[in-house]
Amino acid sequence: MATVDGPTTCDQCGFEEAFRSENTRSGEVHILCPRCGRLMWTTAVRDRIREMIEGVAFYKLTKDGHRIYRRYGRPGHGVLFLSAQLGFGQFSPLSQLPSDEMIAEVRAMVASPESAPHVCYLTRWTGDSVEFVIGSDKEPVWRQDAGTGSELAQEVEIG
Repeated sequence: MATVDGPTTCDQCGFEEAFRSENTRSGEVHILCPRCGRLMWTTAVRDRIREMIEGVAFYKLTKDGHRIYRRYGRPGHGVLFLSAQLGFGQFSPLSQLPSDEMIAEVRAMVASPESAPHVCYLTRWTGDSVEFVIGSDKEPVWRQDAGTGSELAQEVEIG
């Protein structure tokens, strides 16, 4: 299976560095925005009856012989990104707007000694823009140094 990953523009908030992953064999595309949490995916429609009979994967085709695709999506309500001092992070798109209780819990997690507070953030989609509730958008999180784990990365750097 070959997958091509790269940036794309989010159709909800306009962020130009949303994550895009495309499977070149099946043609499936997944897009996730790290700012607003919008999730979209396009998938080829499979012919389940023929798969049961033949025992291998079959896709439904148009009269011209091209695969039929369906597009799905979920609106973004916000994103929670937490990162540990060693650079391991947890990225979670939110299925609903963050409540006051959730914001308080995230503030406590970010304040803990195990986290890297300079890369952690919580966003909220307001309907026309992304609001950073915790953290900021000064520099994308995937371009920042996570903290103490950077010394390990420098030791194994090749080149």
